[in-house]
Amino acid sequence: MTQKKSVDVVIAQQRLTLKTDQDPAEVQKVADLVNRRLSDINSGGQPVSQQVLILLAMNLAGDLIRLQDSDASFREDVKARSQSILTQLEKEFPL
Repeated sequence: MTQKKSVDVVIAQQRLTLKTDQDPAEVQKVADLVNRRLSDINSGGQPVSQQVLILLAMNLAGDLIRLQDSDASFREDVKARSQSILTQLEKEFPL
C-alpha cells in the first residue's frame, strides 16, 4: 500500500493541501492546467464563482469525453488493421 503524502497547490489564489499517493509533480501539473483553464474562462480577474467552476468542470469533462472517444476510435482502427494484416499473412503463409 502506497503511503499518502501532502501536496500543496494553489488554485484560483486558494492554497490547498491534498493528501495523495500520486507524484507531487503530476498533482502540480493538474493544478496548473486548472489554473490555465480558469484564466481562459474567467479572464476578467473576477472572483471565481460557482458558475465559473461548473463551466470549467463542463469544459474539462468535454475534453475528457472527446479524448476517450478518440482513443476508442483509434483502438478500433488498430484492431481492424491488425486483423487485416493477420488475414493477409494467413493467405500468404498458410499453415
